[in-house]
Amino acid sequence: MSIPHVTLSGSLLTAALALGGPALALTPLQTVTIGDAGSHGSRGPARRAPNILVIMLDDVPPYFYEQFGAAAPFVLDAPFSPANKANDPINGTNLFVQAPNLQRLAERGVTFLNAYANSACTPSRASILTGLYPHGNGFGGVPHTDIDPAPAHIILEFGDAPFDVPTLAELVRPAGFRSGHFGKWHLAAWNSGVEFAGSGWSHIPAAGHWDEYKSSFHNPPVPPLPFVEAVQRLSGSHYHWIKNSNGVIDEIIDPAQKCGDLSAEYYTAEIQFNDAKEFVVDAPQPWLASLWPNTDHAIFQDPPDQGVATPEYHLVDEIQSFDLQGASGGTFEARFMGQTTAPIDYDATNLELEAALEALSNIDDVVVDGGPLPGTVSVTFEGSLADTEVRSLLLTNLDLVGAPARLPVETVRSGDCGPTAWHAFQAALEYMDLKLGEVLDALEDSGRLERTMIVFTSDNGGPKLIFEKAAEAKAADPSISLGAIAEALLHEDAGNRFKKDVYEGGTRVPLVIAGAGVPQHMRGTTTDALFHLVDVYPTIAALIGEPAGSVHGVDQGPVLRGEVAEVRDEVLSHLFAPNGDYTPISGLRSKKNFNDIGYSKRLPACGSVPAGRYKIIKRYNAAGTGFDIQLYRLEDGSGTPVDPFELDDLSSDSSYDCQETALETALAALLAS
Repeated sequence: MSIPHVTLSGSLLTAALALGGPALALTPLQTVTIGDAGSHGSRGPARRAPNILVIMLDDVPPYFYEQFGAAAPFVLDAPFSPANKANDPINGTNLFVQAPNLQRLAERGVTFLNAYANSACTPSRASILTGLYPHGNGFGGVPHTDIDPAPAHIILEFGDAPFDVPTLAELVRPAGFRSGHFGKWHLAAWNSGVEFAGSGWSHIPAAGHWDEYKSSFHNPPVPPLPFVEAVQRLSGSHYHWIKNSNGVIDEIIDPAQKCGDLSAEYYTAEIQFNDAKEFVVDAPQPWLASLWPNTDHAIFQDPPDQGVATPEYHLVDEIQSFDLQGASGGTFEARFMGQTTAPIDYDATNLELEAALEALSNIDDVVVDGGPLPGTVSVTFEGSLADTEVRSLLLTNLDLVGAPARLPVETVRSGDCGPTAWHAFQAALEYMDLKLGEVLDALEDSGRLERTMIVFTSDNGGPKLIFEKAAEAKAADPSISLGAIAEALLHEDAGNRFKKDVYEGGTRVPLVIAGAGVPQHMRGTTTDALFHLVDVYPTIAALIGEPAGSVHGVDQGPVLRGEVAEVRDEVLSHLFAPNGDYTPISGLRSKKNFNDIGYSKRLPACGSVPAGRYKIIKRYNAAGTGFDIQLYRLEDGSGTPVDPFELDDLSSDSSYDCQETALETALAALLAS
């Protein structure tokens, strides 16, 4: 294909941007080499290359963080207080997570309020590693190996030819960087029939080109592990997972097993942040570290207690351990972390719980012994009682053991440990913020913080599961107000506004870029500039003075330095399957055969239709006959939101044909690059 090239020096770029207004119009696929001596792009001997830390959370949208200016997802008409919890379908958790360390990071950098990803884990990770949209790196969705027969245009793993494009680790190596990857990978299909030291694990250094790695392969649950027969087989979780440290395989498993004592020693976030922390302190400088924690991807589990600051996120129980002995009886302990709203008569409460348990037909002689909350309630009994029966009983009788209210607890998948998905999701965010603070402290104590650029983001929007209880409550009582964001995300006409779809709710992500490359006068600022994860690659390239090559991303350095308001006027979020060349797609739509595009662009006025940022959504239809098209006006010409949740489809209004045509033309050019 023919690739246009643009080569600009730092001063020329600034002039070009100034002449072009707030945004520089760039060709869809370009080579951008930016930098001059003494500036951010210099490689002269007087300049030390910066360190780079890229943190990508999993399934975390921006609207849980106050730093991104979002309205709280669940907002009551009255201010939050224990007295009005009864009006909230999830008992008052209409609070932002407490994230002081993210705020600390934001005060050292620029917070982007219009940052975008590809709406799913795998394509976003491929884009941040390559600076290319999915059609450029071949990865539009989760990899599958069971497509038989596999057409010639399909690739099975990231980096397979003809999409063997350079990665971030390869980009920085010529500048003397050491690279390390920590946490989730998820860029190759897992074949349970392949040995752990075989092609599955070897893909991380082979395709990612990391100098070292300590990684999980993909999401919990883990596949069967034939080499650890002594351990009772459980589904994977954030306390039971497989870690590969440069070829050495470990099974991380809490000895208390499912719903155990929640020891930080085994928790994904604890281990993965600690591994990255060790690297960024000990590795020779300069270095590139990629930290992709698994935490906050389903399954949803409470983190260890000490990392959670908001009491409301610990309203529910954890079944701590079981010693069930069949017909001869047994014991179990249930751990309750709820905050009480009034003194509790524990003797009376325990008697009530004993009566409730004895009401079951298959046990008797129940003795309950417990203490003040948070704490542990021990139960002994005669007879037989299944784990699921215990769980169900406790989750429907929380008020008997001191929780402040009976909660709408959803049915949880095997491996989940009691809390609602909402509570566990929020609690895990707070735990990761605690670990972020430890990484920042370690960098500061080692004298490396100021020399390090830190990119903090996520791979896609949030999962629908964490809102499902609110949706059920809303369906039962339409008068309930869930707050502007949740009402829009769950609107009956909205469809799927979450991860795995290309609407705004699935594609918007949090983003802070801090430290090296951000001058003092820009630290602590926010920007409405458009940003896509493909921009990380060329931004790092420009910072270290290396050529980015042919990429879809643009260098966001001018925005970070406050030289311009914006350097891109379009963003693309693209999902497709199978991976490879998506264009020959045909046949019925399925989980392994689809093509969904969300593309927005700032457009001038056209006739009577006003200027603004318009968005076209193209989804390969169920019948396999072509694309269904929707059109939205997200913002007006000044950037003020008009329809930010895409509830007003303009595609049937012929007066907007001009804007739709302009989007189709620009999109076709981008997809051809």
